[in-house]
Amino acid sequence: MNSKTRIRLIALALFAALVVPLPLAAQKSSKHPHQYHHYQLKDAGAFGGPGSGLENPSLPRAGVLNNRGKLVGWGLTPTPDPYCGFQGSCNAGDALQFQNGVTTDLGKLTGGIDSQVNWISANGLMTGVGDNGQPDPLSGGTLPQIHGMFWENGHLTDMGTLPGGGYIAFPTTVNDRGEVSETRKIRFPIPPQCSAETGRKPGRSTGTTA
Repeated sequence: MNSKTRIRLIALALFAALVVPLPLAAQKSSKHPHQYHHYQLKDAGAFGGPGSGLENPSLPRAGVLNNRGKLVGWGLTPTPDPYCGFQGSCNAGDALQFQNGVTTDLGKLTGGIDSQVNWISANGLMTGVGDNGQPDPLSGGTLPQIHGMFWENGHLTDMGTLPGGGYIAFPTTVNDRGEVSETRKIRFPIPPQCSAETGRKPGRSTGTTA
């Protein structure tokens, strides 16, 4: 092999060494790992009305979402609400559950207009409120009678109110044992000292009213 041929081979080898890694480097740099977002925005929707919402925003732990991904609150319907009970809306609302992209209507009391879930426990027990379709006589008919509500495994229980003239109950929390913390208001207009925080399980009272 003469010197000219040897020089040409060396030159070709050097050229190949410079050219071949370029597309490999370009290919490597173009493969960015996919960035997965941990959270996704979901719309819980409503039940044919103009909106939906959550309850108890002022509590230390809102209690409207548990670790199983169940979100609870209320969803408006097309049905008129004569009491305009949901933040000024005159659409009736039903208790709402949202999980895995599915919105479920949890129902209301017999004869009632509105219902809502205020709290869900870690194991899925829920409490909230709903009217029974009857006016509160202590309000002069401007408010409905509000009962406590309790849901377990899809079954709704009317918790009512404590005896002694109460027409409004407002459960705020429930634990994994089904014990509910609730406020009953026994007069109208309602001064602050007339509210009593008590605990109860559905069907029986474990507290007293003021």
